[in-house]
Amino acid sequence: MQWGATGIEGGYGTLALSHPNAQPGRMMIRTMFRIICTVLAFAFVTALCGCGPYTLRGKVIEGFDNAVLIVPVDDPRLDEPGIREARIQVYRDPERLARELIASDSTASDGAFAIELSAFGAGWMDEQWQIDVSRSGFRNSSEVIRLPSNSNRSRMLIILAPGRATPTQQPDNLWEEYERYR
Repeated sequence: MQWGATGIEGGYGTLALSHPNAQPGRMMIRTMFRIICTVLAFAFVTALCGCGPYTLRGKVIEGFDNAVLIVPVDDPRLDEPGIREARIQVYRDPERLARELIASDSTASDGAFAIELSAFGAGWMDEQWQIDVSRSGFRNSSEVIRLPSNSNRSRMLIILAPGRATPTQQPDNLWEEYERYR
């Protein structure tokens, strides 16, 4: 075998490294087309697997004591009048050094909320999430829970008791403290 003008010449003919009539622009278009098709196929499969954002739906109502509960969609308490403009904050892994605020939103006029959690693994990974809720005229609530795996069959019911709202004191982010003083 030896190198020829267009490739490797041998006993079985020439193995072309490039076709003499090949057009570089056309090859680039084919390559880009293949890349785009691969990305679209991956996006389609990801959507089918449910790897998209997780939506946490629920309602904030008034009660005798604070609570954050996961209830079935048909729980009658979800039909009670809600508390408007309650502030909900969702933290991932609250016990970690670098506690991370994932989402924050306020309730609608009927007390309902739908918070999109775009964090990877929300709802199907075995993790703890801290839910902080505050509203003027009600006691603050903070609970650590596990999110339901199927947000279509369950809702979060947050019960706030009337009382004095205190400023929410966020625990120190130990990782930021470490970075600041190292």
